[in-house]
Amino acid sequence: MNPEGIGIIMIVDDEPAHIVAVKRSLLTAWPNVTLCTASSLQECREVVTASAPDIALIDLNLPDGRATEFLSSLPEAGRFPVIVMTSQGDEQAAVEALKAGAMDYVVKSSAAFADMSHVIDRVMHDWQARKDHLRGQQELFNSREQLRALAGRLQAVREEERKALAREIHDVLAQDLTCLKIDLAWLRGRLERPGAALTMETLIDRVVEMSDLADHAIHAVQHIATALRPAVLDSLGLFATVEWVARDFQGRNEIPVETSVDWDDLPVDPNVATALFRILQEGLTNVARHAGATRVHIVLRPDGDDLVLRILDNGDGIPLESLTHHESIGLAGMRERAHLLGGSCEICRGPDSGTLIEVRLPRGNRQEPLETTP
Repeated sequence: MNPEGIGIIMIVDDEPAHIVAVKRSLLTAWPNVTLCTASSLQECREVVTASAPDIALIDLNLPDGRATEFLSSLPEAGRFPVIVMTSQGDEQAAVEALKAGAMDYVVKSSAAFADMSHVIDRVMHDWQARKDHLRGQQELFNSREQLRALAGRLQAVREEERKALAREIHDVLAQDLTCLKIDLAWLRGRLERPGAALTMETLIDRVVEMSDLADHAIHAVQHIATALRPAVLDSLGLFATVEWVARDFQGRNEIPVETSVDWDDLPVDPNVATALFRILQEGLTNVARHAGATRVHIVLRPDGDDLVLRILDNGDGIPLESLTHHESIGLAGMRERAHLLGGSCEICRGPDSGTLIEVRLPRGNRQEPLETTP
């Protein structure tokens, strides 16, 4: 049985006897391994072009150049582990080979050939560890970039929300209150002038107008408050809020929404309820903006000590590159909200089509959030 990760081994040497000795040793250890050979750098490059090996054993000095030249010419994306072999133990040559990218340096001998399978095992283990380390570094870099972009986006969103709030207060609420003040001034002026002609019908009409202005102002305040945090979340709880959000989304976007909410009477931590509400909002916003969906299914159900929220649409499906792209701020924000409360948020393509968002949060948050405001 071949070792994990090894299907093809390339042996490059201009000494046929050395190739035979290495092949015999490797086939004894791994009878099913595929071995390919070359006797020059040119042949080596041709073999790699045809089918890149999983690991290569290359003689340091070949008729048309040195192994270090081959190592230097390998593109980063197409690299594979290389063990350099030489007939003489030369410390300077070993350092040169390792600097060029070789994983190990072996002095040719009968004992070295017999032990080659163990050398390859060790090198492959080190190679995998190096790849895992580089992958971890890249993931850490991507995560930091996402968090940096998320922080910037959150700041921009806050400023936009403040602008929108200020605009609505100025354009709607302030205007209504100004008109109401004008009407009150008119009414006071008429009442303070005993000789002024003021019929009861005129007075009633003006009071009705003032009442309408007051109602409009109250509605504006309710709209602003609901945009910041819907009262239903505090008064009726998370389960009713999910159904309210679904109805509101369906009415605004004309996209049918099916809800499956399993109610229970157990308490839900306010931070958890807020996080699920915000994730649901963000998920439905993405559906409206990007999905091209004609149907949405929302599930909220208890699962032991956890709550599970699922949002599934039948749209185009999220592009795979968007799942990890650092500019996918909305997705990063959903994941971060869940992570801060000791939960998880998985975002992937749906089983048949569209996008699936599955959030799992504990009823009582396992971690204190960095920011408890919604």
